[in-house]
Amino acid sequence: MRLYLLFLVVIINSTHASTVNKEYQVTVFGAMMDGITDDTAAFQAALDALPDRGVLKIPAGDAVLSKVLYLQNKTAVIRGSGSGVTRLIWNQQGGLHLMETRTWSESVGQKASWEVRGIAFVTSVPDGGTAVFADFKSSDRLNPSVVVEDCRFEGDSATAGWTKSFHGHNSHIGRLSGCNFRGNDATEAHIHLSGNSTCFIIDSCHGMKSVYGVIVEGKTEGVTISKCFFVHNKYGFVLNIEEGGEPMFNIMNSHASSGVYPIWIKNGRSSSIVGNALFMNRCAKYTDAPESREGIRIEGKLAKDIVISANTIQITDKAFHGTFAGIRAVSCNGLIVTGNTIANNSSTDDDFGIIVEQGVRQPSVSGNIFHLHSGRTQP
Repeated sequence: MRLYLLFLVVIINSTHASTVNKEYQVTVFGAMMDGITDDTAAFQAALDALPDRGVLKIPAGDAVLSKVLYLQNKTAVIRGSGSGVTRLIWNQQGGLHLMETRTWSESVGQKASWEVRGIAFVTSVPDGGTAVFADFKSSDRLNPSVVVEDCRFEGDSATAGWTKSFHGHNSHIGRLSGCNFRGNDATEAHIHLSGNSTCFIIDSCHGMKSVYGVIVEGKTEGVTISKCFFVHNKYGFVLNIEEGGEPMFNIMNSHASSGVYPIWIKNGRSSSIVGNALFMNRCAKYTDAPESREGIRIEGKLAKDIVISANTIQITDKAFHGTFAGIRAVSCNGLIVTGNTIANNSSTDDDFGIIVEQGVRQPSVSGNIFHLHSGRTQP
């Protein structure tokens, strides 16, 4: 009996040691987190030493960094103490690049997966690069996932900002949740999904000042945006799908305030836009008003089976004098537009509630409410 208990103790201690050995503190590798010392070498050493399925813990404090950090071909968790207290500050173009370069056979049937939590990614330069780049170079569908939660992406001054805050390429089963984005005139996008990204959820995120709040490109499939708030962008939520994609793009209960199109769907398919508040104003990214402003624009020869329902759409740019349309469908096969409220609070009298052009097949428009200067609901 005594030998049996001793055996159990050895097994438990071995298991505990194995678990502990996979949790690394970045300070063990020399990171000072004092806001003065360059911690780049310490952080890279910690990422290099991190085992597969390991956890890198970053304490509260400010880490000064001067180069891009790389983590390659590993499943790992990078965990700060909270985006309000753990800050990674780059004084050169930088960011955290998570790379998966292996093929199916090289990775033994399992791609890398990453979780990044509780960190503020801060840049002190105007063109900071990409803060978090999750790049699965191979498009092999091995469920490589990326999760980013409770993170901040911002500059440390009015002129500093990331070019892109988060870029996911060929990511599958991904999620961004509870993240905040602050950009400037150099910010191309807060969130950019490309390649064959699939089953991606963007939830409860807040962003301001960029060309694109969220842009989805390539053959991306199955993207849902919910409870998000993106303001002062040129474009809010943009779907631009290549032939061969099955986007299933859903935008629900979100807010977009943009200079041109709060929502722009190109070649979207099996998509729904439900319960959103969409506004057009003179944002910092587009101070010169274009001739035409549209709350929701649908176009592309592959656009199909789209539902637009229960949205509030307003133009609030008092200086605007061009053509305003709450919803414009240029081309689509199967479109339902119902229960939306569209209002013109600008100075223009050239306004339309909904424009459905001849390239749209099988449209159904009913039950919408209009507050327009011209009184026209359709041309």
